[in-house]
Amino acid sequence: MARGRAEGDHPKGSVKYQQLPSASSLSVEAPEEVGATAGSADAKKGTLQLMLSFATQVYLPSILVFGCSGMVLPVLPDYAREVFFANDAYSGAVMSCLSLAGVLLDIPMASFLSSYGADLTGIFSGAMLVLSGIAAALAPTIWVLGVSRFLHGCAHTSWLTSRTFIFSSKLYESNRGRLISLLGGIQRVSNFFMPLLGSFVSLRAGYTSAFVLVSVFGALVVPFQLAHYLRRKHGAKGEEKGSQGGEEEEVEVVGQGTLLLEIIKDNWPELMLTGGPCLVLNMLRQARDFLFALAGLDAGFDQLHVGQIIATMYLSDFICFPVSGIMIDRLGRKYSLVSSLSLISLGCLLLAFTSGSKVLIFLFASMAGAGSGVGAGIGAPDQPLSVRFPRSR
Repeated sequence: MARGRAEGDHPKGSVKYQQLPSASSLSVEAPEEVGATAGSADAKKGTLQLMLSFATQVYLPSILVFGCSGMVLPVLPDYAREVFFANDAYSGAVMSCLSLAGVLLDIPMASFLSSYGADLTGIFSGAMLVLSGIAAALAPTIWVLGVSRFLHGCAHTSWLTSRTFIFSSKLYESNRGRLISLLGGIQRVSNFFMPLLGSFVSLRAGYTSAFVLVSVFGALVVPFQLAHYLRRKHGAKGEEKGSQGGEEEEVEVVGQGTLLLEIIKDNWPELMLTGGPCLVLNMLRQARDFLFALAGLDAGFDQLHVGQIIATMYLSDFICFPVSGIMIDRLGRKYSLVSSLSLISLGCLLLAFTSGSKVLIFLFASMAGAGSGVGAGIGAPDQPLSVRFPRSR
């Protein structure tokens, strides 16, 4: 056991948590009508305040980070073909480097976040985007282009980790649905417009212009996160001064590895049943983006039209993602997952029978995008993440 202040410091690479009360130990008295009305007004006010706080901490940086991913989708395959004379296998390997970074860094980034905080993790994400854009713009070989995609994956993974932590630590049952759905809508709007922007800019100013924009967008992420980091440090100093002389209480400090093993041991059935299908769904989504971009190039599309294919796909995703919430609430996640996997798989399968038809490519892209939208949110936990952590022993 270690001793420390209730809000004090604890060793880096460790997590402090307290035992959560059981549901049976909580009792809630029914409020009077006036009190309920006042509580509802306070909840709406709190939700609005969180939206304003998230605007610069989460929403705007998310537009920039996810926008960078969408911006290079219609550019990369053609860039690899025309500049490095890469075949489809090499192009696919380069595209997959982004997801490879996610596989390798998901758990290490969680440890980084627990040691340094969500804001510094967001700053790291912006810095990786800057380096990714520079490396891609100046890449002398296809291998350096792959490294740039890996750096982009580092940025993407670190931002997802930071965003998830911010939401899980600040959202409550009364407002989490609206705030998370707003983020999903913002992300999908960004996914719709940014492929069009990337393809238009690269068509007018050359391939490297899209990668320069990635660096610019990454640089814009840093000030947002830095401002929140400085504000949090200033508030922490004030709390430290106010807490001097307070009573100490015992807390338990648990290492990151121990905590991870505890979570896997206590939740492995759900991790397998939910994580396995979500892994397959994510693989299909990644393959979908690459396959439809290549199909457009093989059909004789220029970069602008390839961008329109990607944008059409994400527009269908945006239109259909509210259907996912309705299906999950009324029928359960299983039906949403099966529908999503079926639509994406069918759209990719039928792509082999288009014979270069531009109309069919757009049609099947819409089908695959609708499948992604129908499966939105199926991997999100039913409860806040803190409830799933093992209890203190």
